[in-house]
Amino acid sequence: MRAIVAKVILGYPCRGPRRPGVARSAPSFLVHEWDAGGDAKKGNEIRASVESGLREGRIVILLTGSRAVVPPELGAAADSTIYVTAPDRECLAAVLKAVDPVARRTSLRGLNLNAVTPVTLRLAYRPGTTATSYLRRLKALTQGSKEKASRFDSLHGIDKAKEWASALKLDLQLWRQGKISWHDLPRGLLLAGPPGTGKTSFAGAIADHAGIAFVPTSYATWQTSGAGHLGEVLKAMNAAFAQARLLAPSVLFIDELDTLGSRGGREQRDDWWRAIINALLEQMDGVASNEGVVMVGASNHPELIDSAILRAGRLEDRIDVGPPDVKALACIYAQHLAGRMEAGVDLQRIAWMSEGATGADVIRICKTANRRARHEARLVTTEDLIAAIGVDGVVDPQDLWRVAVHEAGHAIVAMAHSALRVGGLSLVSREKTAGHAAVSMARAGTLSPADLDAMLAALMGGRAAEELAFGDITAGSGGGDNSDLARATQMAVIAELSLGMRSEGLIWYPKVSGDRLVQLFGQRPDIEHAVRRRLDTAYTKARELIEARKPTLDLLAERLLARKVLSAKEVMDLAGKAGSEAIGPLACAL
Repeated sequence: MRAIVAKVILGYPCRGPRRPGVARSAPSFLVHEWDAGGDAKKGNEIRASVESGLREGRIVILLTGSRAVVPPELGAAADSTIYVTAPDRECLAAVLKAVDPVARRTSLRGLNLNAVTPVTLRLAYRPGTTATSYLRRLKALTQGSKEKASRFDSLHGIDKAKEWASALKLDLQLWRQGKISWHDLPRGLLLAGPPGTGKTSFAGAIADHAGIAFVPTSYATWQTSGAGHLGEVLKAMNAAFAQARLLAPSVLFIDELDTLGSRGGREQRDDWWRAIINALLEQMDGVASNEGVVMVGASNHPELIDSAILRAGRLEDRIDVGPPDVKALACIYAQHLAGRMEAGVDLQRIAWMSEGATGADVIRICKTANRRARHEARLVTTEDLIAAIGVDGVVDPQDLWRVAVHEAGHAIVAMAHSALRVGGLSLVSREKTAGHAAVSMARAGTLSPADLDAMLAALMGGRAAEELAFGDITAGSGGGDNSDLARATQMAVIAELSLGMRSEGLIWYPKVSGDRLVQLFGQRPDIEHAVRRRLDTAYTKARELIEARKPTLDLLAERLLARKVLSAKEVMDLAGKAGSEAIGPLACAL
């Protein structure tokens, strides 16, 4: 059987032993390939040929990438079903024997077996070629695929998503071997997260890792594929699904799903969007025809997606993709600067300085730093990277000391509470902020009133430190939605309205912000007063803690001003140097 498969792969006519009643000139085997995407006329021709072959007593072999696309009557007529796995060493030996019957045994060393497909096997063939020449071309064809597959290993900070992809790869192998059905595999995945976090790259890496085809598409692609009217849009959508079925097993990636919105969610042209979403759901529900197609969607605003798209059997799994954490950022830096940076560059420090950056941001930073070093004919230094990170904004030097004091104040208050952890301090200007203090809960789980009060005090620590050190304050604690005061206010509101921490009776409200929060305060002054009390208490507590630890505040601010960024360990060491007995439960915080 392997010899027959080998010859079919290479496009050879297959002839078996002579059978009584069959003309000698007619081959005993009749081979047809049936896959999704073919037109009805071709399907009818194959069906007629199969029926004719069976009447003549020939052995009919039907090749398909998915049994689900074979007409039920032909599938039921099969005497046996053989699941052919991806080409292995035994199959390759049969192919080489078919290519060059007189060749001696040829070594497969250096061949990337995972990248070998029927297509590469055919492309490597030339009439009259030797086994050695054939194998040399095959290695050249698969070498590029091996390098491409490494893209999966180069992705950092998305461990949960990589676990999903690895599980899918294993399931696909079992499905190809006939050990599980397609219904046992996950139908689809939604990747949700802000722009620039690598959702599209990861979708492609899923296909690379599993060794299957990648078919990217989007509503924008459908709309621009023709004249732009509804019929053309639906035609382009259907074509994308048809291509994915034709190339199955494959990943069909639908980007920017939130652009479709939700049915009934728009007053204008709702019929247009309703028709598109209904057509999309119909395509996604093609259980039989979609065998071998893994659907992956991406969205910057998943809350805008029609809920039916996210139901079981469609994009039933969801993974949130955010900016890489500090550990992942350090890995991305190491990957893109390998062999091009000086020994001793503290990538952990650089990663802390880059907190909040995306993978694309890191690549830009590395290119900028490398260009600076290249022009001076040397390797990349820490100073090159700091300069590249800080290009987004420049803080007036006379304000840097105040910013350093402000960020150190956050750390001082956080270190006084065992419920909090200080990740690091940064004095790098980025995205309209002059500095940053990474403060988080020390453990995941339920939030107690004491934990919430500790975080409120830490958020007020910057303002309290400024007032203590300079006798006045600036607007650094307020401003946008992500400012210290905004975050503290939101947290206090949630405590009063949603977390059951209100001292004047239990109540629950949904989350409110922006204009709705202003409206709520206007209608419920008692809630506004309760929020003010929480913030005032947190501010008083922060000021007391910092006043008792003034030497530590000065030391942290001075070192931050000099180094621009301090890691968690450096903050810990400096706090101990200033006198750990004045810090309180520092060891518990870090």
